[in-house]
Amino acid sequence: EAQWAIGSMYRWGYGVLKDYSKAAKWFEKSGNQSHARSSAQLASMYWWGEGFGGKWSTKNAKTSFQWWKKAAEQGDIIAMYKVGLLYARGAVVPQNKSQAKKWFNLAYSLAPSDLKQSSMAKYTLLKDIEIANDSMEGGYFDEPSNIRLYMGNGMGWY
Repeated sequence: EAQWAIGSMYRWGYGVLKDYSKAAKWFEKSGNQSHARSSAQLASMYWWGEGFGGKWSTKNAKTSFQWWKKAAEQGDIIAMYKVGLLYARGAVVPQNKSQAKKWFNLAYSLAPSDLKQSSMAKYTLLKDIEIANDSMEGGYFDEPSNIRLYMGNGMGWY
């Protein structure tokens, strides 16, 4: 928990100068000790390129997926949702709708019903999961498109 807190301080510049490389070091250390929020924060940093080139890239997205999957396996509900999105779309990993549904269902079943709205998302996490699952079932993700267009809100959780 303390390693996660130090990583957060460096990522957001709370009480220290913002330093993405130090943040990533602390999140990785804590994530490798089964701290789900640290794994998820590191995944988010890779996704947005914070300290890893400063922009989104396919290489960073693949590493991000690995950390989000780790966070999901460690019990992080939002990471479960994001893993589901990435499997549904198939842009970072091969599309696998059964895996997407598995992760959507798990996140939905574990999320508290009063989960608050993200500052970046349009809806609550539960509503976002429903929309993503319905979109997948309706074939929305089968058409080629920029993954970040649809996932802007979904990837905004955290």
